[in-house]
Amino acid sequence: MSLFQNYERQRLKLEKLISDTPDYSLETPVRLVRFQGNGLGETGRGTISLNRELYTYRGTDKGEQVEYHFPTKLIQYLPVDIGGDIQIYDNYEVFQFYMDTKYLPIKFSTAGEYFYRLAHNQ
Repeated sequence: MSLFQNYERQRLKLEKLISDTPDYSLETPVRLVRFQGNGLGETGRGTISLNRELYTYRGTDKGEQVEYHFPTKLIQYLPVDIGGDIQIYDNYEVFQFYMDTKYLPIKFSTAGEYFYRLAHNQ
């Protein structure tokens, strides 16, 4: 089985699970990385969650308690560093969410992109 075939098998399995589970969601602890000065740096820690409607970050950012919401219907593709992080671009800013569990970035990406397709009946 090729790498692509293996990915497709896992993607279809996850999409079926989501279709069979109306309240499907993911949540994990993360380190938030954003631009600081001339480069990227950790600006906070918290959790990122994903459901059919939203990616939600709850935690700290630059020393303040925050809650950020990013609608899945607006994020067609979710950039990911496999085994590292997911990246959400919002209002000309990048939010990188680093995860310790190595398989979760691709799972967030796959589920989020499926939620986008569901929201747009694709």
